Amino acid sequence: LSGKNVTPFLLKAVSDKSQGKSLRSNVALVKRNAEVGSQIAVAIANERFMREEGFKTLPNEPSANERNSSSTGETIDAAKPKVIVMGGSVVDYVATPDQELILHTSNPGKCTESDGGVGRNIAEALGRLQSKPLFCTAIGLDDRGNSLVQNLEVNCNVDVKSAANFVDNARTASYLAVLSESGDLHTAIADMEVNTCIPVPSDESLKSADILVMDANAPMETLLNASIAAIKANVKVFLEPTSVPKAAVASNSGRLMQNITYASPNYDELMAMAGRRSVQGEVEDIEQQLQNLEQNGNVSPLKAAAEIVLRRMKEDEAYLLITLGKHGVVFASKC
Repeated sequence: LSGKNVTPFLLKAVSDKSQGKSLRSNVALVKRNAEVGSQIAVAIANERFMREEGFKTLPNEPSANERNSSSTGETIDAAKPKVIVMGGSVVDYVATPDQELILHTSNPGKCTESDGGVGRNIAEALGRLQSKPLFCTAIGLDDRGNSLVQNLEVNCNVDVKSAANFVDNARTASYLAVLSESGDLHTAIADMEVNTCIPVPSDESLKSADILVMDANAPMETLLNASIAAIKANVKVFLEPTSVPKAAVASNSGRLMQNITYASPNYDELMAMAGRRSVQGEVEDIEQQLQNLEQNGNVSPLKAAAEIVLRRMKEDEAYLLITLGKHGVVFASKC
């Protein structure tokens, strides 16, 4: 044997002697090489883009001040989070019948399970964008909680274990929805008791953070304490109202609202935060209101409500990102 025939011969001989173990090892090596190669390619592309766009610091690259501090003997931990998310983690169960729902008996249909919760969803999105956020949440010591945490840690690049409150003798939050055959909600049960145990971020974690994102699932006292701790650490606070009732409760706390720099209510939540009763049918009129505002400069209910909420928010700067479903978003600020 000579030339190109030597390698296949040796590989086959080794595979036969190892009963196929060497082949599986080589396949794993090829896959790992491909994975590392793709990561290197992405890193090179990101660096080239950032350099061309004129950014002085690349993602995860220490700034000049950080490099200087490291030369004085201080240890720089590149893993310290820039974004902290505080909020709920929920396992969602949805049941849909195959035909018209019959009450008081079993119905053939489909059941699905998925990880949810406003805070968890935000943390996952940030993790998939390579921000590696720290997630302050409350998890029951059960199988569904363990699965939820593993998914965030392993698949979504989210640090949960460093900040979560793992509550003994508690159930991980869950939401069970039963839909009609047309897909509309028929009834639902929300088991959210563990959310009362959502923890406040530690002072140590806030030292390195730029922003704290809170959903409104935690108790008011927790939201307030977290916002106060963030302000003391010079960290900006972003509030996701989560629901109409929770939006109203949050907005009624002047002490909380004065610490909020950013908030992202939908239309109904905005009206609740402004103290205006949400009337059925108002949402259907959003498009007309926006057209009137754009064409004639009319002060719509949306704009008036946004002005009320902005006045309650942080004094020096405040921003609202108002989501309107298919109608898009409205950005409002004090400036």
